[in-house]
Amino acid sequence: MSETLSQFTDAFNQVCRYGWEHQEKNGVTLHHGTYYDTKITCPGLVSDLLIQARVKATEALKSAFTWKAKHEAGHPKKVEKALKRGKPAPTFKPAKCPQSTLCPARYNVHTYSITWETQTVRLSTTQGKQTISFTVPHYSAQYTGCKIATADLISRKGKW
Repeated sequence: MSETLSQFTDAFNQVCRYGWEHQEKNGVTLHHGTYYDTKITCPGLVSDLLIQARVKATEALKSAFTWKAKHEAGHPKKVEKALKRGKPAPTFKPAKCPQSTLCPARYNVHTYSITWETQTVRLSTTQGKQTISFTVPHYSAQYTGCKIATADLISRKGKW
């Protein structure tokens, strides 16, 4: 599963770089500009995981561009206010291209399935489909059997 997260992260970062260089945040345009390149560089990922990486990158780019516009517009006012108070002008911190060292893979109904009775989940990975058992903590037991939508696969301190 580490290889799956590694390739998912590579796809995410590749889409982010493309979007940042082309000042693009539209998901369809990003898809057209990056799908085949990410398919070549991340051969183990199924198409749905590539698309989910692009969706996450689109969300990150929209957030970064919004943050950039907001802070570029508001910085002159902050400088003026600081100088008026006799304080040093704050330095401007430009927005940077979103990137991740380990981006959690987003799974959807096409890339994972849960069997609540046996407490197993079947995930698409770079090595094919894998069935993994899980436990539901007592405080989350009320959600057992609920409809599934999307889920992020997170690795924390060597645990999934």
